[in-house]
Amino acid sequence: MSLMSRTFPGRGHAAAALVAVAALAAGCTGSPATAAFTPTFATVRCPADVQGIVVLKVTCGYLTVLENRSRPAGWTIKLFVTRIEPPQGRPKPDPMFVGADLAVAPDYAGIAPMAQRTDREIVTMDARGVGHSTPSLACPEVERLAASSLGVPTGDATMRSRFLNAVAACYRRLRREGIDLSSYDLHQNAADIEDLRKTLGIRQWGLTATGTASRVIVQALREYPQHVREVVLDGADFPQADPFSEAIRGTRHAIGQMDATCSADPSCSRRFPHFARAVAKVAARLTRKPVMVTVPAASGQPIRILFDGALFVRGLRDFLAAIPRDNAGPQIPALIHQELGSATSSSLQPIAVRMATDQTYCDGYQPKCDDLHQLAEGAYYSILCRDIQPFINRRALTMLAGHDPAYLEAFAHDPYLDVCTRWQMRPAGPSVVSPVHTNVPALMFAGQFDPFGALPVARQAATTFSRAWVKEVPSIGHNVLGEDECSRSIRNAWVNNPASPPASTSCLSTLHLTFIPLATP
Repeated sequence: MSLMSRTFPGRGHAAAALVAVAALAAGCTGSPATAAFTPTFATVRCPADVQGIVVLKVTCGYLTVLENRSRPAGWTIKLFVTRIEPPQGRPKPDPMFVGADLAVAPDYAGIAPMAQRTDREIVTMDARGVGHSTPSLACPEVERLAASSLGVPTGDATMRSRFLNAVAACYRRLRREGIDLSSYDLHQNAADIEDLRKTLGIRQWGLTATGTASRVIVQALREYPQHVREVVLDGADFPQADPFSEAIRGTRHAIGQMDATCSADPSCSRRFPHFARAVAKVAARLTRKPVMVTVPAASGQPIRILFDGALFVRGLRDFLAAIPRDNAGPQIPALIHQELGSATSSSLQPIAVRMATDQTYCDGYQPKCDDLHQLAEGAYYSILCRDIQPFINRRALTMLAGHDPAYLEAFAHDPYLDVCTRWQMRPAGPSVVSPVHTNVPALMFAGQFDPFGALPVARQAATTFSRAWVKEVPSIGHNVLGEDECSRSIRNAWVNNPASPPASTSCLSTLHLTFIPLATP
C-alpha cells in the first residue's frame, strides 16, 4: 500500500493532517511502493486582484506539484498561474513566461500589456510560498517590526536582535505546520516552471525576468534549456554575483553615472558640481550626526525615520532605482546639494516619504518594496539561506566596502547576512552560484542608473552566453521595460527573431535626463 500525495494543508490544519498521514502509514504493511507523481493543472475563477486590473482576456488556475520532488508520496502544494492572451486573437506560437522578483507576486497589471505588445500569450506564476500560492511563507512576525526598524540607528543591536528573533519565530511556526523550508529553493522553483510548461502542453517558450527573478530564470535555463526559445533579462541579478557585494558596486556605479551625467550637463555641473563627492560628504555628516525626519502616515501616527549615513545610502539607492518612476531623477543632484548646505535636513523628506512604507529592512536592500510588491519573507529567506548566503565571503565584502562607514553599516553588516543563523538549512551545491553557459539567445537590458542590476554585471554575465546582446538604457534606473517604450520596442521586435542581434536600437540615443532645480512645495 502506498501513501497518497495530498494537498498541503492550511496553517491551522497541519497538525491534524500529519496525524492522518501517520495513521495511514501505520495501517500499511510491508514496504510501500513509490508511485510516480504527475503534476496537474486546474482552472479556477480569477481572484479580484487579477480580474479587476487586467483588462485583457485572462484565465487563472493552480498547478499542483510536489513540495519536495525527492518524495513522490509526500506533500503537494498549489501554485497560482495566470494566462493572458493578446487582444488580436490567434497569438504567435511560443508563449512567454514572465517571472516575478524573488518572493514577490507578479505585478499582473504591469505584465498584462506585454501580451498585446508581443502578440504572444503571457504566462505568470506566483512562486511557491508567495501570493495566491499555498502554503504561504509570509512572516507577519517580521512585518510587525517595519516602522520601529526605521526609528533607530541602522546598526542598533536591540533592533537587530528583535529582527532575528522574529525570523526565528516565523521559522519555528512554519516548521510546526509541516512545511519543508529547504524545498523552497532555486532548484525547486526552476522545476516548477518546467512542470508548468509540460502540464500546459507548451513545446517551447521564452523566459523573461526583471531584477531578482532572473536567479530563478537562469536556474531554469541551467536545468531545462532544451525548451527555451529565448531569454529576456532586465536589471538582472546573476547567480555568480552575490547581492551583498553588488549592493556596494551597484550603488557606487549608479552614483558615478549620475556624477558623470551631471558633469556633462553645463547647467547641472555649474549649479551642482561634484555630485559623488557631495553624496560622500552628506553620508559622512549623517554618520557623525544622524537626523530624525518625521513623515505623516495614513494611520494618523507619524513615522519617525532616523537618517544615519547607512540609511541615507540605502535611501539614495532606492531613489536612483526609481528613475524615472517618481520624477525625482532630474532633481537628485539638487536634493543632495541642498542637503549638503542645510542645517535642517528638510531635503531628506522625499527619501523619507518613500521609506515610510518600507517593509522591515526592505528599501535599499530589495528592488521593490511598495504596497504592490509585498515580500513573502520566508520564501526569500529559504532561497537566501540555501542558494546565496552560504557562498559569500564576508571578509571580502568588508574589504569591498573599504573604510566607508555608511557602506560598511548598510551592506557589509546587512541584517540579511545573519538571517541564516535563525533560518537554518543545508546549503545547496556550489553549482548554484556558477555562471550559466548556454547558446540560448539572450537579450539583456540595464538602466544607466540602476543600482540593483548594474551594466558591468550584465556585461560580465553575458560572456558565458554564446548569443547574448546587452543594451544600456540611458536615463533609466531599475526595470527599464516597465518604464521605457524604446526598450519595449526593441524587445518586441527581437523576440520575433531572437537568433539575430536586435535590429534597431537607435531610439536609445534619444533618451536623456534633463536636470531641474529641486521642486518646492
